[in-house]
Amino acid sequence: MNRQPLTKLVLIHARPDRLPGLWQWLSDSVTRTREIDGCLHCQLHVSCRSPQHWIIHGVWSGEDALQAGLTQELQRAFEGMLDSHALLSIMIYGDDGCLPPVDLLNDIEPVSEDPMG
Repeated sequence: MNRQPLTKLVLIHARPDRLPGLWQWLSDSVTRTREIDGCLHCQLHVSCRSPQHWIIHGVWSGEDALQAGLTQELQRAFEGMLDSHALLSIMIYGDDGCLPPVDLLNDIEPVSEDPMG
């Protein structure tokens, strides 16, 4: 059984015409993810340069908790974004040493209120 915490970064690129309301949708999803047993951390970030770019940073206690977080909440959120045509791209980075570009990571900040106003 894997006891190492697992970290995932989910990079989301949204369509500009779908931004209104997207923050609330993602924020609600992240809040519900935090309530899942084994979620150690889940934070929503937005790009300082572009409100179209989001990152969800999640840390789970192990593989079972990660799978629960993905299937119980995050997968539903991503499917909803796809169904509403709000998503241009999504990329998931993990513990395998593969990280997103440094300039992207230097360009984000946590959000606790709608960056669109």
